[in-house]
Amino acid sequence: MIEQTLKQLQNKVQTNSALDQKSKEQVLDLLADLKAEVEELSETNRNKAESITGYAGVYTHEALSIPVNTPLLDHSLLGLNTSIEEFEGSHPKLISTVNAFCARLSSMGL
Repeated sequence: MIEQTLKQLQNKVQTNSALDQKSKEQVLDLLADLKAEVEELSETNRNKAESITGYAGVYTHEALSIPVNTPLLDHSLLGLNTSIEEFEGSHPKLISTVNAFCARLSSMGL
C-alpha cells in the first residue's frame, strides 16, 4: 500500500497543470525523502507507516485541488500531524520531512 500510494502522489504532482516545473521538482524531491523515511519506519511499524502515507496522500490531494477545500485540507493536516507526533524522538528526520513537504504544498497557494 505504501509504494502504491506514493506512486499515486508522484503521478498527481507530475500531472498537475497548476504547478510549474520547478514546483513539481521540489515536491517530487520531498516525496522521495518521505518515501525513504516511511520505508525505514515500515520496517518496525508498518501500520503507522501506512497511516502516515495515507494522510500524506489525502493532504496532497486536498492541497492540489482547485479550489482548495480548506476544512478538508486542515483536517488532513491534523491527521498527518497526529500520525507523526509520536515519532519526534525516534525519527526526527521523518518529522522534518513531513513538515517540509506540508509547508511546500501550503506555500504554493493553489
